[in-house]
Amino acid sequence: MPFDWLEGIGDAPLWDLDAPALAAATTRTRGRLAALLEHPLVAEALFLSNPALDAARVASWRESLTRPVRRSKDRARERTVWRYLQRFCAKNDTTSFFGATSLGRFDVTGSTHPTLPIAATRRAFLEHWAAQALVDAAVTDFDGATADGWLTHPRRGPNVQVDPDRVTQITASDAPHHWDGATFVATAQLADGVLDEAALAAAVSATTGCSPSAATAAVTTLLREGGLESAAQIATGAVDALDGVRAAIARQTNGALKKDWMAFVVAAQQGLHAFAGAASTGRRGHFDALEAGFEERAEVAARRTPGEFYASRTIMHEVGDRSGEPVALEAGVAAALETALTPLVQLCALHTLADRLTFRAWFDREVGPGEHAFAAVDRAHRRDGVRVQLAAPPAARELRRDLGAVRDAFRVQVDAHVGAHGLGRPLWLDPAPFAAVRARWDDLAAADGAAYANPDLLVGDQRAVGGPLRVVVGDIHAMPYLTPALYAAAPGGEVVFQDTRDWLAALCAPALPALPAVERRSFMAFEPDLGQVALEVDGRPSIPRERRASMEDLRIAATADGFELTVETHDGVRRGVMPLVRAANVMSRFSRLVQLSARVHPVRLVDVATWLAAAGWRGAAELPRLLWGGGPPDVEVVVARRRFRVPSEAWASAPDLGEALRRLAALTGGAMPRFCFTKAPSEPKPLLVDWANPVAAEMALWLARREPELAFIEMLPEPAGLWLGGPDGRHTSEVRVVFARS
Repeated sequence: MPFDWLEGIGDAPLWDLDAPALAAATTRTRGRLAALLEHPLVAEALFLSNPALDAARVASWRESLTRPVRRSKDRARERTVWRYLQRFCAKNDTTSFFGATSLGRFDVTGSTHPTLPIAATRRAFLEHWAAQALVDAAVTDFDGATADGWLTHPRRGPNVQVDPDRVTQITASDAPHHWDGATFVATAQLADGVLDEAALAAAVSATTGCSPSAATAAVTTLLREGGLESAAQIATGAVDALDGVRAAIARQTNGALKKDWMAFVVAAQQGLHAFAGAASTGRRGHFDALEAGFEERAEVAARRTPGEFYASRTIMHEVGDRSGEPVALEAGVAAALETALTPLVQLCALHTLADRLTFRAWFDREVGPGEHAFAAVDRAHRRDGVRVQLAAPPAARELRRDLGAVRDAFRVQVDAHVGAHGLGRPLWLDPAPFAAVRARWDDLAAADGAAYANPDLLVGDQRAVGGPLRVVVGDIHAMPYLTPALYAAAPGGEVVFQDTRDWLAALCAPALPALPAVERRSFMAFEPDLGQVALEVDGRPSIPRERRASMEDLRIAATADGFELTVETHDGVRRGVMPLVRAANVMSRFSRLVQLSARVHPVRLVDVATWLAAAGWRGAAELPRLLWGGGPPDVEVVVARRRFRVPSEAWASAPDLGEALRRLAALTGGAMPRFCFTKAPSEPKPLLVDWANPVAAEMALWLARREPELAFIEMLPEPAGLWLGGPDGRHTSEVRVVFARS
């Protein structure tokens, strides 16, 4: 929803208002909040964010907002309303938001004022976890009600690898489970989730020459002991997880139970379509019917968490809600962003390079030549801890000294700037000290491989009024392969998938890209086939068998110019792979080692403010807004936003809001911007504070009285720079792009 709605709730900053003026502003603000709750889009957003919010609850909020005399309960309800509204309208910093997701294209001519398209129809899907719960319930029903029970279509279990003479399952306790013999080996090799038990046993008997009874016994044993699992587990990959339920039911023996289950699945799909196509006022009825049918059939709760101010996890996911065709940024933006951001990504990559040089020295000393299990190397690397750093070679130590010298040079620039201009004026960091270091290490960095990053950018464009194109670097997720999942059903999504396939193939060649397959029980378990080898950690991707392998079977060997990573896929072929991970510290326990060893590797964002800050010098709140220099003159890359760290006692002890605000203004020298964010430990997400909105200001004061101090971070892009338009006003937005060193 448009940020204009939030901006319009307040009037002007409240710092200097006397008591009557502040009271009048509070009355106006409460009335505007009450009116906004009547808007159909707000009602819809509240419902989808938390279906527990029924009409009576929202009506009680409106009643509180219009009550002449405010009670403490009314103030609490007002804080709740603000939590929801700022989430819906304010995508900035790391604030979660309810909003559209659209494909984007750079450099499309004729789009000087991009507008967010509104889809004519929505797309609603059953969550992966809910679909799996239905299949689990069906297994129970068939096993108890039919002679054949649930027809199992086995496939290899998680972390199971096949050697010429045995089948091995790696367990969490590092005590592997073995099944020896050719019959077990053939059973594990042939189990593909398509053959049922009888067909699998027949195939094993035909392949090995063993008796049918011996083949059946091998299938039964591996199913019972975990070497095989039932294909009743829905694989990731499908956009609509309910299709997985339908496919599982369709494989069962015909009869009344199968007919009953198929009728339920068809009705559920029709209910989802009806929900997606309904007007706002009619959607709750369809949703309630879907929940009731699910709970009756699956016998589990339809809401996994209750949700207070943020989304409760329900059985349904609405993809890219209200999004439509691709959004376009005007011509020249892509080149400007690349020129401005590349040096910052290179700074991040050099920090990673020092760690990679250290890892290679440790590997040569402690692991040695030959092929090794990737998991075993990971365990040894974690175990050695400080010993790894002691192995740092001279090049790594020299690189870290050079980066330290760059930091010292930037600190000198900060001191000179603050001495001359104070904290209120932004500082363009002169990149010359880093440029010299980068040139010194360019050759080694290029030989080290391809570093990649997928930064989140908050873009503000004020060039139409003589201002800059302002880019705020939010984070670097290093996830070029995951972004397409956001557009699983969007118009033009297949174009993005194909672009990503081509890009990953070229980036990783001659190896194949490889992605961890992790069980994520939500719609985002969707993973398109991007030509990758699926490294199964605990998930089951819908990738062809010849491109699936156990993560535990990944092997690593040192080469003259890096490392070679290989894995044997389920068809028995050993392939060179290039594992890609979401970031260096998430997705799987192997992510850090991938960052240190793979030729194609992710880099993490260097938080420049934290990197520069030091005890005895300046904290992050004692820095001006920092801009990364060296780019086009009309492009500002913001690497550190202005922060205001305020001890709560200094202003929250005031007897009323007006006095508290006057103290806060004095403490911050009148420099606090109207919109900023703060993150209190007691709150799950950062909160937007509007100092022209008495309800939002009261909430900030309420938080300060519960915390020893709060840090307020300026909102950038500011409202005037929001470039993405819509039918109702301007939207806050995030742009995600990919950088890679080829």
